[in-house]
Amino acid sequence: MTETVSSDAATPLLDFMLIGSWWHVALDSDVGIARSAKRLAEEVTGRHDAFAQVRMELRQDVVRAARAARRAGGTDFWFARQLVPDLHLPVNLTVYWPEVERDSAVTDLDAETAAFADGIGRAGGGQVEVVALLEDWGVVRSRVVRRGEDTQAGAFDQLAVAYWLLPPDQGKVCMLEFGSPATAVADELVELFDVVVGSVSVRPAD
Repeated sequence: MTETVSSDAATPLLDFMLIGSWWHVALDSDVGIARSAKRLAEEVTGRHDAFAQVRMELRQDVVRAARAARRAGGTDFWFARQLVPDLHLPVNLTVYWPEVERDSAVTDLDAETAAFADGIGRAGGGQVEVVALLEDWGVVRSRVVRRGEDTQAGAFDQLAVAYWLLPPDQGKVCMLEFGSPATAVADELVELFDVVVGSVSVRPAD
């Protein structure tokens, strides 16, 4: 499925392909998040009483993650319904347009990207590296496992993989951040996330 994001009407549109089936959650308001999460849970489990507990837990998980994304300044949020056939893993994606000041005097994108990665690493960004996923763009990937929030089922570690996209010509920086408690398959998930980021393309704003 192809998705499109942009920070504002004047910013070029970013298109990318999501692998599998995903549910988009609008981050305009907490009420809207709750409604979208309820619809998702009902579509996944149906309304049968036998799945009431599963439905409630799924709804709570989506609401918790989406509200956290909204508080952090996210503009778009997706929750994976199914990444590959017969495999259901809780994965979410948040899009951010952080206020990053780029030095117009720097004309070497490779050097700028390397310096950007160094800054993220010094700020405690976990395992940080420059990755060659997009032609003519700088891409910095950070990977960290964080202690998750306490829930009724306990506290779970959370894999967070962020991709900072630095377009050429001093364009606005975009960040795609994936999250999942499935830390046991972190390497495999990162490979899937790389494919999504590698599919990014740009077109002028409508």
